[in-house]
Amino acid sequence: MNKELLSQFDSFCNDKKISNAAVARSIGVSGAAISLWKKGEYRGDVLNLEKKINDFIEAQKIRSAKPKENERFHITSDVKSINFVISEAVTDNEMGLIYGEPGTGKTYALKEYVKNNPQAMLIEADICITARSLLNELCDRLGLTTNRELHNKIVAISDYLKKAQKILIIDEAEHLPLKALEALRRIHDFSSTPIIFVGTKILLKNLTGKNGELAQLYSRIGVQWIMQGLSESDYRDVFGDSSEVIARYTKGIFRQASKLAKRAKRLARANYTEVNSQIVEEASKMLVLI
Repeated sequence: MNKELLSQFDSFCNDKKISNAAVARSIGVSGAAISLWKKGEYRGDVLNLEKKINDFIEAQKIRSAKPKENERFHITSDVKSINFVISEAVTDNEMGLIYGEPGTGKTYALKEYVKNNPQAMLIEADICITARSLLNELCDRLGLTTNRELHNKIVAISDYLKKAQKILIIDEAEHLPLKALEALRRIHDFSSTPIIFVGTKILLKNLTGKNGELAQLYSRIGVQWIMQGLSESDYRDVFGDSSEVIARYTKGIFRQASKLAKRAKRLARANYTEVNSQIVEEASKMLVLI
């Protein structure tokens, strides 16, 4: 067992006030697996479990980081497909699903879509989300006041959405617990509001349910997109002359490619030169690249 990672994990959970079960749900393992790992008694693939835990903690750090300055938005192949999936869900008043590896540009595309489509509501789920907190956020965003009963909140939200042309987009949806997913299904059933679930591959597993308990929800998914990452043409369009060497180090991962390109630009300025293959290679040594 990696004792340093265990210390980081405990500190993270204490700081965020989250349970082992919530983390387990987000990384697609059982709560028992986390408990056994902490005791040093896990008999499964320890290295794989620790990688999932480490990746999760790092992803949360990135998400909590200070927002960067606005930069020019790039319409990649994945962005076009995400826009099409949302458009199809809206046309047919159905649910959509978008999932893929972390860092492939899902949130990047969603935020631009919401910026250009005021009828779209982006809910960013996190490790602490519950059915109640999700419904409370929806009520607040819609300006609704209801009593504490979850059923009444669902009805009030649904009644409002029947008359409004809204699109609900749930990012990081792999964090949603069963009750929250069921609440969204009922809202969709009552209001026919398009709902788009977005997240990692674990989201797909969560949407089917361990024992098929979410079959009714999953059957309502009418359109989906699996993130493909940056293509050769995407690299050329976004990174120009540096595209080939950036692609070599980042393997289609949008977030990594963007970070490497920014670091290369700053390194070039520090050396009073232009970005070239050598500068990109030097910059790559200063980043943790997967």
